[in-house]
Amino acid sequence: MTRSTHAISILSAERDALAVRIDAMQADLKEAKSNLRSLEEAIAQLTGAPAPPLRSEGPTLKELILEQLDGLEGKTPLEIANAISAAGRETSNTSVSSILSRLRADGLADKDGDRWTRTEIPDFTKGSDAPTPEPFVETGPATGREKALPTDSPEGSIPSGSTRASARSLDKEMLALLGSFAKLDKDTPF
Repeated sequence: MTRSTHAISILSAERDALAVRIDAMQADLKEAKSNLRSLEEAIAQLTGAPAPPLRSEGPTLKELILEQLDGLEGKTPLEIANAISAAGRETSNTSVSSILSRLRADGLADKDGDRWTRTEIPDFTKGSDAPTPEPFVETGPATGREKALPTDSPEGSIPSGSTRASARSLDKEMLALLGSFAKLDKDTPF
């Protein structure tokens, strides 16, 4: 047996022992979480309070999958599921495959053979306040946009949310409203 073959067999044995330990720890963690959930449900039933949500705060499975797709070589759903489970969040390759399909439909992931990669980093700046792209046509028909509406609102009209009231005027309105309630309390005979 050569020196490198011996080293490989030692490392393989250590890897297998560690994998067995991780599986046992994950089984213990699953049992502990189940016991905790049972206790929380019993407490909720005795106190009448709602039971806490099943999942604790933290990244979603979708976010964890996207983190796994950061490499250039790509990963299989099974590799992704194993990595996420090893990090403490139990999942299966079927769940990962389902989410990967949705990520592909959203343009965030792509598949090459059986390996998945990330296609782009999502742009969270897009939203209602983000500028919209304008059509670019040098010649041709008009885009259908007419002259802009006047910027002045007619007297007595309410702006469509484009004008924000100042905090001071809101405070004055709240005080006036509270004052009218106090007057109602004094006028009520009971």
